[in-house]
Amino acid sequence: GWPILHIQWLFLVLAVLLEQAGFKATSYVMRDAALENDPELMNLQDLRILSAKGWDIGNHTTTHNDDGNLTDEATLATLRRDYLENQQWIIDNIGSPGAWHAAYPSGRYSEQLIDILKDIGVRTARTTREENQLIPITE
Repeated sequence: GWPILHIQWLFLVLAVLLEQAGFKATSYVMRDAALENDPELMNLQDLRILSAKGWDIGNHTTTHNDDGNLTDEATLATLRRDYLENQQWIIDNIGSPGAWHAAYPSGRYSEQLIDILKDIGVRTARTTREENQLIPITE
C-alpha cells in the first residue's frame, strides 16, 4: 500500500510548488491544533514558514468550533471567544494579516455570527457550504 503522507509535509511541499508557480495561498488554522505538535498537522513553526513565503494564516477558531449556525446566547459568547482568541494568537505568534479573515468551521454561520466577526474586526469570512452566502461580512 501507499505510505501515509503527513499533512505537515504535504503542505510544505505544496507551498514550494505554489511558490515556484508564483502563487500564494491562505491556510485557515486553529490554535489548539497547531500547538499539539501532531506530526500529521501543521505546527506553529510550519505556519511561520508559510507566512514567510507570503501565505495568509487565517482564523478557523481555537478548536474548530462548528456551532456557527446556533444562535443561543451561550453559544454566541463561546464563538466570540474562540474566534477572538484565535485571531489574537495568530497576530501574536505569526503576525499574519490573515488573522482578519476567517473560515467558518464546517461552513456553519448565522447572521449573529457575522455580526460578531464584524465586531472583532474580521474583514472577510468563507464558508464551505455549496450555497450562496446571502449575508456579506462587509457592508
